[in-house]
Parts: sequence; C-alpha cells; structure tokens
Amino acid sequence: MPILHQYAASTGYYAKACIRGNVVTFQLTETAQKELLEIRLADGSKFPLRVLINFMRRGEAFTRSGVEPLNRKEAANRTYDFPDDEIAENLLPACSVSGAFDDLHLVVWQHGTKSEARLLSTVPRSKLQQGVSLSVPLPLLNLQALKNLQKMGKVPQSEDIQFLRAWYEHDNDGQWDVIRQRRARESRQMLLLTDEGERSLFNYA
Repeated sequence: MPILHQYAASTGYYAKACIRGNVVTFQLTETAQKELLEIRLADGSKFPLRVLINFMRRGEAFTRSGVEPLNRKEAANRTYDFPDDEIAENLLPACSVSGAFDDLHLVVWQHGTKSEARLLSTVPRSKLQQGVSLSVPLPLLNLQALKNLQKMGKVPQSEDIQFLRAWYEHDNDGQWDVIRQRRARESRQMLLLTDEGERSLFNYA
C-alpha cells in the first residue's frame, strides 16, 4: 500500500509504495496532494494502491529513479492494508524488458523493416541502438493522446499498446469511496475516544 510522506524541508508531499518486492517513490503533483489532503490524510497515512494508480493514469503521480529492493525479511513480513492492493500491483505499467516501474517512456523505434512500440525504463532506452522515432514519458500520455498517435500512424500495434489502452480506459475513481469510508470510521473512533476519556478503542463495543 502507498504511504504519504511530507518532505522535510517543505510543505509538499510524496508517496512510497511497496510493489513486487521494491519500495517505489512517487512524486505527486499539487493536484494529487490536494485531493489526498482534502480527505484528511497526513504524513504517514496509508491509502489504496488503486488510488495511486489512478493518479498515475491522470499524470498526477510519476517516478524517476526512486526504487529500492526489499530485503528478504521485509519481503517475508509484507502485508496488504487494503484488500485489493495485491491484485492492483498487476495493473501497474512496467518496462517490457526489465520489469522496472521508474521513468517509463513509450518508445517507438525501427527494427528491420517494421516498427516496435514498447514501454521502456531508463537502462533499456539507453541501450537501444535502432533509430528511435518517438519517446514519450508516461506521465505526458493519456488515452486521447495515445489514440491520436495511433491514428496518425506514429505508434504501431503491440502488446504494450494494448495494455496501455486498457489501462487508460479502466476507471478506479470508485476507490475514493474506500478511503473516504475508512477515514470516516477512524474519525468516529477518535470522537468516541475523546468523549469517553481513558476508555480504550479496542474495548469499545
């Protein structure tokens, strides 16, 4: 699950998420930060992975090089705070060569007599020898832009393109209901704790 973090030297926020054995750092736009703060999340708050994926789809969350592998102990003790997070991991775009999540571009290049279109991270892009005709950072893409590129003949059909089309067309806005309900429940519990003084939330029936 993603965790919201506040920068030490500013009022801005970023998110970290454990994804397929890696801790990935996501930068958040001001719009994404505002939406999370409006539902009363704070530094250290957890939220569903699908909400982060929705931000990525809208270009409101992105990665550069902030990926750290989990050690074996951390991986063994890993838990999912939201029931759909484990499934949601498989919805994240990844480099078709390395499987990395950071700094993804949609890259089109000439391979012999045909064009190839794939999602590539930094290292595979740097090793690409064929003539590259297009390299677009994932945060700058959206469904309409992808359709336009295909209509103009700039992007050939491929498995990565099919995945991107399906990814952009999928709607995760309903996940906001999950997080709103959780925050409302926590608020009610805090009110009960305040009203009843020292009474423990764990003993409340």
